[in-house]
Amino acid sequence: AREGSKEIAFAVLVTTLSIVAVFVPVAFMSGIVGRFMYQYGITVAVGVIASYFIAFMLGPMLASRFLTGKKDNFFLFYWFDRGFEKVEKGYRWLIGAALRQKILTLVIATLAMIGSIGLFALTKKEFLTNADRASTTINIELPVGTSIQSLSEYTKQIERVLEGIPEVENYLTTLGGGAFGEQYKGDIFVDLVDKKERDTTQWDIEDIIRERTADLPGGKIIVGGSGGFGSIYDIQVEISGPDGDQIQQIAEAFADRIKTDPTFMEVDLSSEAGKPEVRINIDRDRAADLGIDAASVGSTLRLLISGEDTVSTFMEHGRQNDIKVRLLDTYRDNPRDIESLFVFNEDDDQIEVSNFASVNIGSGTSQISHSNKMRSIYVNANMSDGFTVGDGKDVLEGLYDELIPTGVSARVVGEAEIMSDSFQSMAEALILAIALIYMILAAQFNHFVHPLTIMMSLPLSFIGAFGALFFTGMTVNIFSLIGVIMLMGLVTKNAILVVEFTNQLRQRGMERDEALMTAGPVRLRPVVMTALSTIGGMLPVALMIGGGAGVEMRAPMAVAVIGGLVASTFLTLIVVPVAYAISDTATVWVVRNILRIRD
Repeated sequence: AREGSKEIAFAVLVTTLSIVAVFVPVAFMSGIVGRFMYQYGITVAVGVIASYFIAFMLGPMLASRFLTGKKDNFFLFYWFDRGFEKVEKGYRWLIGAALRQKILTLVIATLAMIGSIGLFALTKKEFLTNADRASTTINIELPVGTSIQSLSEYTKQIERVLEGIPEVENYLTTLGGGAFGEQYKGDIFVDLVDKKERDTTQWDIEDIIRERTADLPGGKIIVGGSGGFGSIYDIQVEISGPDGDQIQQIAEAFADRIKTDPTFMEVDLSSEAGKPEVRINIDRDRAADLGIDAASVGSTLRLLISGEDTVSTFMEHGRQNDIKVRLLDTYRDNPRDIESLFVFNEDDDQIEVSNFASVNIGSGTSQISHSNKMRSIYVNANMSDGFTVGDGKDVLEGLYDELIPTGVSARVVGEAEIMSDSFQSMAEALILAIALIYMILAAQFNHFVHPLTIMMSLPLSFIGAFGALFFTGMTVNIFSLIGVIMLMGLVTKNAILVVEFTNQLRQRGMERDEALMTAGPVRLRPVVMTALSTIGGMLPVALMIGGGAGVEMRAPMAVAVIGGLVASTFLTLIVVPVAYAISDTATVWVVRNILRIRD
């Protein structure tokens, strides 16, 4: 046990440092993904460091107590060893064949790397995978100006629909919702029975609700709007420009266009026309002559009509209460009554509103948005079944040249924007992790070329990771990218074991190719064992066995790790020895012919 620990200590130390180097950049990413990844990265880094000390303290002690040095004669072990010996012999022959056909081997590895790029492009992309959380939300919006009593009657019809669906466990209705407490908006929060107790998925139930509420007239119903990332919609396009009427027309044309695209459903605009307004048109010159300014008019009418201002307070039973006043209903039910109200001028004289202003009834938008100091309108949409936010982003951006004129800007925001920023952050963290891995390997091996040989295994894992996601129908998302980053540490371990042992054999006097053909089969068993144990640990997650709410979100990570390990384990054990041989030959040639250094 003592000798075995000494022999493998260097490889395990370098492997540990490499895995930690992968997750340190992840732990310090910024933005939404940073908050999402911080605990994950720190946990993995600390866990790997702890496992290193356990391996060199507890492992040798247990080995000294339980390893007897005698072979177990149990027939399964016997046949497994016999079979694995044949695998080792076949692997030794395969390394020899690869060393004889170095160019062909590198061409195959290069094609695998190029194929991984193609698979990444073909795989659907999203920020987070939809998960069956056994709950959903129904967002309701009636025409602007609808009373809350009418909204209540409308929601009761939807509640009757929910009561007729056996998978609905309970629901909670709130009225007067929306970002600004609009009384014509409401929400119904629906809890479903546990997914293990029903045959239908959450998305099937949402489709049933959409179908049974489709005929309800006069309202807009959005089923499944979670409210995540500040919106009940999956994807949004922000259209901004200096002219409000122009961007309104462009937004309407944009919405009409994507309504015909099967990628989207529940298309809507953020600008809602038709909100009833009472407009007070002040004759500025007349008001100035009377000693009245617009601010005084506004504050007085707000106090009399809305009753939102606190004019005083009083104490009762030790509790302070606000005093708010406003006119009786009979004096504020008719907008025309505003003209008969009085406003104080600068001389504290009461002036009737009709003397300097007129009251008109009209309509306008309920919300005016700005972006970068320009008017903006959002085109909102949800994704149809089978389509991801990445699909929607590609479709929307493809319409820019056709529908967005010069002087008007458009950009996809919401979850799609977060997805793009997150992917960019993950790419930056990955590049930084690779740089840290190289520096650690170069310092530990005291060599500039061997780390590059080891890191040849990194891109070889991508073909398996993205291939597994593509063929299982899963997506590239934040969790699957976590799996890809995990692969960076796991895959380098295999190459480190082979390269480190090859260097040991060469130091003992063995010729390079013979050392490679010896080191590979000797290290094959630990490489396969660690790969199989990792795959075994990930299988329940990938197969969503015993999953609770949200298990679908974690499955892509496990699938990416399993696919990457399977592909990289096979390719690394062939490509790394070839890369080692080529880099060693190139290094010797440079030293002798460029640097003019002789043995």
